[in-house]
Amino acid sequence: MNVMEGCFIEIVKSILTMTFTGTIVSAFLFAIKPIIKDKLPKSFQYYMWFPVIMAFLLPLSQIVAMPVLSNRTMPIKSMQDIAQWIADMAFDKPVNFPLVQQMGEGQGILQTIARFPNVATVLFIFWQSGVIVFLGFHIIGYVLYVQKLKKYSINADKQEMELLNELSGYKSTPRLYKNSIVSIPILIGVFCPKIILPYKKYEDTKLQSILLHEMTHLRKYDIVIKWLLILVGALHWFNPVTYFVRREIDKACELACDESVIKKLNNDGRQCYGDTLIEVAADSIRKPPVLITMCEDKKSLKERLDAIMKHKGFSKGAIYLSCILLVIITCGTFCLGIAKGAAESESGGLMTYEDQTPIQRQKDEKEIEVMQALYDYDKENIVGVWVALEDSDNEIVSANIMVVSKNGIADANEQDKLEAIASGYLNLDVRDICLQFMDSETFFAQGKE
Repeated sequence: MNVMEGCFIEIVKSILTMTFTGTIVSAFLFAIKPIIKDKLPKSFQYYMWFPVIMAFLLPLSQIVAMPVLSNRTMPIKSMQDIAQWIADMAFDKPVNFPLVQQMGEGQGILQTIARFPNVATVLFIFWQSGVIVFLGFHIIGYVLYVQKLKKYSINADKQEMELLNELSGYKSTPRLYKNSIVSIPILIGVFCPKIILPYKKYEDTKLQSILLHEMTHLRKYDIVIKWLLILVGALHWFNPVTYFVRREIDKACELACDESVIKKLNNDGRQCYGDTLIEVAADSIRKPPVLITMCEDKKSLKERLDAIMKHKGFSKGAIYLSCILLVIITCGTFCLGIAKGAAESESGGLMTYEDQTPIQRQKDEKEIEVMQALYDYDKENIVGVWVALEDSDNEIVSANIMVVSKNGIADANEQDKLEAIASGYLNLDVRDICLQFMDSETFFAQGKE
C-alpha cells in the first residue's frame, strides 16, 4: 500500500472506533435516563453527555497515530525475491502508482489497474463526501442567516441595555439588538456573542426572564456545545444514533438552563418564567441549529414546564452521587475507546507510529523519501518505485530498490545517478545499494503468471 492508502485506512478505522464507542456510551445513558430523571440535578443530566461528545470527536485509543507504510511479511534476500514480491503484491490488490502519467500504446493495463482504488480509499471518499455535504449545509445556512440578520438589526433601547448590564454585573456583557425578521429572542456568535430580540415590546419581568435565560446559556458556553454537536453530526453522518444524541443534548441543555435560572427565583418569579416560556414557544419557528433560543422545541415544552413547577433543591447526597457518576461515565468512555482500539490492533490492524521501534520508524521514513526522490527524478518514465531497507544493530546497512519504468533498463550513467540519489538520502555507500530496473510490461507479465 502507498502512503495515502495507509492514511485512509487509519482514518476510517478511527472513525469507526469513535462511532462504536460513542454509540455504546449513548445507549447506556439512554437506558439510565428514566431512572435518574427526577432524582438527580438537570445540570448533571446535561453534563453526563459530554463524554459522549468526547467519544464521537476524539480517537481515544490513539490521539496521534501514523500507519506503517511498508509490509515485510517475507524476508528479502535477492533482487529476484523483490521482483516476485512486488508482482505478487501488485495482483493481490490494486496498486496505486503515484501520479501515473498518460501511457502510450500497449500500456493500457497500467491505466486500468491505477483506476481502481482499494476498499479503504472508496470508504474514505464516501465518508468525506458526507462530511462535506453535512458541514456545507449547516455552515452555509448559518452564514446566510447571519448576513440576513445584519441587514435588519438595530441597537436595543437604553432601558433594555441597562437591564442587561445589571443582569451581567457589567462584566462580559453581550451586545443587544432588536430585529424585525426574528420572531423569538436568540443568542448567536461564539467569539462576539449577541442577543437579538424581536421587534416587539416585552414586559419588564418577561424581558428579565428572557435575558437571564440567554445569559445563562452564554456563561455555560452552550453555543460552543452546539457547534461541537454539528461537528459530531458531520463526522458520523452515517450513524443514526448521533441524531438522537444531538436532540437529547439540546433538550438536556434547555432543562439545565431552566434549572440554573429558576433556582434563584421565588414562586412568583418561576411563574413568570414559565409564562414567558409559553409566550416564546407560541412564536417559535424553524431556525438554523447553531443558534440558541429560549424554546428549542415545542414538543419538550410540557416537560420543561413540569420541571419548573416541580423544582426542588437536591440534597448533598444527590450532588455527590452525580459527581461520582460523571467520573464513572467519563472513565468508562475512555476505557471503552482504548479497549476497542486495542482490539482492532490485535485483530490485524496496522501498527501505529508509537508501536514501532526507532529503527523501524527511520526505515519507513527513509523508504518514503527515497521512493519520492527517485520518482521525482524522472516522472515521465518512472511509474513505480519500491524500496526495501535492511538493518543491523539498529543501523540501515543496505538497500534493495526496484524501479519500474516505461523504458525498462536504463544505461549505466542513468543508473549511477539514481544510485547516487539513493545514497545521499540513505547515507550509504553506493556499493551497499542494489538497484534494478524492470519495464512495466515485464512487471505485469510476472504478476499474471
